[in-house]
Order: sequence, then C-alpha cells, then structure tokens
Amino acid sequence: MNDKPQKIDALIQELKNPDPEVRASAIYNLHGITDKKVVSLLIRYFKDKNAKVRSAAAWYFIDVHDARAVDPLISLLNDEHERVRATAVMALGQVKEQNVVDQILTALDKPENQNWDFKNNARGALRNLGGEKVLQYYLKILNSDKHSWMERWDAIKVLNKFKDSRVAEALAKIIKNENVGEELRKEALFAIAELREVGLDTLLEEASKKDNLMSLYAIQALGSTRSQKAFSPLLNFLRNRNPQVRRAIMDP
Repeated sequence: MNDKPQKIDALIQELKNPDPEVRASAIYNLHGITDKKVVSLLIRYFKDKNAKVRSAAAWYFIDVHDARAVDPLISLLNDEHERVRATAVMALGQVKEQNVVDQILTALDKPENQNWDFKNNARGALRNLGGEKVLQYYLKILNSDKHSWMERWDAIKVLNKFKDSRVAEALAKIIKNENVGEELRKEALFAIAELREVGLDTLLEEASKKDNLMSLYAIQALGSTRSQKAFSPLLNFLRNRNPQVRRAIMDP
C-alpha cells in the first residue's frame, strides 16, 4: 500500500467507526506502515472492546517492531479470547528480550492455552527467540514419557534449531525408543540431521541396521546433512543390492 498521508489519515478515521469489522479492516490495511502516529494509535486498540479488533492490532506488530508495544502485547497473553492470545504470542516472537521468553513459557503452561493455535504460535515464537530457557523447557518435554506424542513433536520442532550435544542425546533416545512410534522417531531422525556433525554418529548407527524401515529414513537423513564424514558411508549404501536403500540415498 502507498503510504500517502491522506490514505493513512482516511484509515485512521475508520478506526473510529462503531462497526468492529470496519475497525479491524482498517487495522489490517495499515499493516506494514511504520508511521509513528500509527504505531502509537494501534497500541491503544489492544484495549478495544471487540476481540477481532484486538487481534488485528496485535497482528500489526508481527512485522512492525516497537519497544512500546512489548508490555501491552504481554498483557494480551491474558486476554479472555483465544484468538487474541494466539496472535499476541506470535508478535512477541519477534521481540529479542529474555523477559518475553519467561512470559511465553508461563502462558504455555496455563490450561486455557492448551489449544493448537496458541501452542503452535508459541512454539514458533520460542524457536525464533531461542536461549537456554527455551532449550531446557523443550528438553524436559522431549525426555519425559509423561508428555503426549504431539507435545514431544513440538519439542523436536524447536530443538532442531540448537546445535547442542544435549539435544543430540535427547533425539538419539527418541530414535532408539520403539515405544514412541515410527512417526516421532522419523521426525527425530531428520531433526538430528539438522544438527550436522553433532548428530552424525547416531545417523550412521541407525543407517547401518539392516531390513529396518528406520534405517532407510536414517539414510535419507544422512544424505541431507551434506557432511563430508557421511560421503564414504553413502557411497557404500549406493552399492547395496537392496533398491530401497539406493533409492533412499537419491531421495533425501
């Protein structure tokens, strides 16, 4: 959208409309505009009576980063509407402050936030923010049999960002645990491949097992590492008589 002052002023006027649909639409049309008066104004709409308007205001700050919005966005994590909370946590994922991590982790453990939208957005936010607290939080989940398959899958999706031996160790345990199910083990294989050298030994061990579906996944994952240490083993797999093994290398 062209940031001409008259167009911005027209949208600002629409924010005063009694119809919440009009107000929300105006906010979405202001998306990406970094005019200081727009930023200040939209923070005020975090307190709009309508949840759709509050959510639209939070959405604006996913791409427009302003320190003044941080504390108000944190307050939205306690909003009564699920949609507003889910949008607020997404916006907070762009804020490089560790106190934001604490607030998101606290919100994640609340009963009202055990829905897919919030947990998915929080996972993306925490993966982006990183840090030791995020690492410890998701390692605890991944290492515990008390957590659901989906919670541990979420943990893998965050932890594959960390090139850390503790992550490689936790993923290796999942890979070797036949009780967690094939899909989770497969996810862990490809996650450990993203750790490159840190997870290479586990991949080589799994890939060397014969007549095993997981070994085919391991060969695929090994190929995706692009590691020099994987080159020689992959050449050996290319000589394997089993066409599935050879195909796994060609389709990483």
